[in-house]
Amino acid sequence: MESVITNTSDAIIITEAESYDNHGPKIIFVNEAFSKMTGYNTEEVLGNTPKILQGPKTDKLELAKLSEAIKNWQKYETTLINYKKDGEPFWINFTITPIANEKGWFTHWIAVERDVTEAKKLELEKKLLAEISNLFLEPFSLETILSKSLEKIIAYEEFNLAEIWLISASNETLSLTAFAGITDEIKGFYLENDYFKYIKKNQGLPGNVWKTKEVTYWEDPANHPEYIRKRLAEKYELSGMYGVPLISGNEFVGVMCLGLTKTNLKHKISINILQQLSQVLAAEIIRKKLTIELNKIFTSSGDLIIIADLEGKIKKANPAISAILEYCPEEIIDLPFTHFIHPDDEEATRKEAEKLSRGESILYFENRLISKKGDIKWLAWTFTPSKDDNLIYGIGKDITEKKNLEDILNKSNRLARIGSWEININKGTVYWSDITKEIREVDEDFIPTLELGISKFKEGEHRNKIQQNVQNCIEHGIPWDEELLIETFKGNWKWVRSIGEGEFLNGKCIRVYGSFQDINEKKLAQQKLLESNERFNIVAKATNDLIWDWDVITGNTIRLGTSFFENLGYKENFTKSDKSLWTNLIHPDDLERVENNRNTVFEDPSKTYWEDQYRCKRADGSYAYVYDRGYIVRTSNGKVLKMIGSTGHQ
Repeated sequence: MESVITNTSDAIIITEAESYDNHGPKIIFVNEAFSKMTGYNTEEVLGNTPKILQGPKTDKLELAKLSEAIKNWQKYETTLINYKKDGEPFWINFTITPIANEKGWFTHWIAVERDVTEAKKLELEKKLLAEISNLFLEPFSLETILSKSLEKIIAYEEFNLAEIWLISASNETLSLTAFAGITDEIKGFYLENDYFKYIKKNQGLPGNVWKTKEVTYWEDPANHPEYIRKRLAEKYELSGMYGVPLISGNEFVGVMCLGLTKTNLKHKISINILQQLSQVLAAEIIRKKLTIELNKIFTSSGDLIIIADLEGKIKKANPAISAILEYCPEEIIDLPFTHFIHPDDEEATRKEAEKLSRGESILYFENRLISKKGDIKWLAWTFTPSKDDNLIYGIGKDITEKKNLEDILNKSNRLARIGSWEININKGTVYWSDITKEIREVDEDFIPTLELGISKFKEGEHRNKIQQNVQNCIEHGIPWDEELLIETFKGNWKWVRSIGEGEFLNGKCIRVYGSFQDINEKKLAQQKLLESNERFNIVAKATNDLIWDWDVITGNTIRLGTSFFENLGYKENFTKSDKSLWTNLIHPDDLERVENNRNTVFEDPSKTYWEDQYRCKRADGSYAYVYDRGYIVRTSNGKVLKMIGSTGHQ
């Protein structure tokens, strides 16, 4: 038994059974393993109590439990911090057991102790890293989270102060973002440091670590040639400062500095935990920054952003839902997405949603939603399913105004019989709008080609002209606007107005597009008018009377027939003129009377005919009597628009 106690790697302590004072039972034996573990030799501990191993960080509550077990002669196991002879703390796990003689009387306590410092440090390191990671899940600002993280790090490794410098968005400077001190007094190191908040690469300890990307230790900062805050380092008695780069993967995000006072020793600091802190802090800072940026986008975006589960129930919506659909974000939680969809779009939306159930994304989809007030809103959606969290993320852009304008334009185009078309040069495809297809008299599912479209223009001048226009546009960017005759796909002939222009990229035409208007009725009306004018001219040539068309609104008059002016001695026939010609030719004594008579007729909506006679000046200055009459053209409310008539000699 004695051999086992002497040679075991565990420390063995044997004490008296009774405690003769408040310090505990006295030590009567320790083995060699105890001396190796604590640094005390046998002579130094015999007669002392185990309290010689205790220090400021020894758990007082656990010691009270231990004392209670001793009083009750109970076996007890615990793990706590003890201190070596040189003052270095270490963790031990020990078990105390009361020893009884053959009569059952307790005579001694035996304690078996094992150094578990490394295992305990690993346990505490994991706990520290987990606590820091949990802090980043809290709804605090990044600065607050970093300050709280530094407080935990200080408490763990007994640093006196700590700071974190983060790289700026421009990657040109580091800025002091967070700091912490073990006491309020030592925080003065930062409170007196207002002038030193930004540094560049290779400037001071943070700038040096930025450059090297390595854990760096500067001893006695007050006398270090590159340390910038020498006055503060001396005032607050800094004995050393660690600089730790914060790096995740290949991304450098900043530097953490940890300060020691003269009561701390460099060799006590675990480089391993510094490296782990570097990775954890860097990764969490990157994630937090991304979360903050996403939250800013989520809350400030004018587009509707929703998050739904795989069943389509909405779990979250951004504030834009209030402006677009007039709901508060809280009102729609757990409502199915189908709750808002216009009945006419339910089937199309359901078919698109089937893609999401298969794990596919929806890149673009338009549908109508009903707002809280019953208004119809058009939205253009992008949906992405996430396998990681079994959620669907959607972004909807309000295109109601655009769709309304398109609807008005389509209705206007339909009334005006204006369609659109496009030739995609790169893809070799042709697009015809619905109205273009109507004009061409083809089915809605008809797929056009450039050759087929051109072939339906009237052979000869019309077909040649459209072919040349398309070619000139593609090769030289020359637009066109032509009125041409086509044959529809049902064999009917129509006049159309074709307008086209090209879009170029890097000097190369990538598409030709334009409008296609049915002008058949207009063209036929123009032909009838031409025919009518031609007959009008023939009549004018067959009579000596002057045929005239007076626009009452503008005052302009068109006159046909040369005989009237020739008989008056004029070489000109004054085909077109304003009112001044007539007032110059009529005799001054007749002018007021004639105008009054005519105005009287104009003012009576029931009158459609006017006639009068007056004197008209010849070219030689003498006057001849003429007879003038005309038919009045009025609007539906009786307003005079024009008068058409004739003037002859008497």
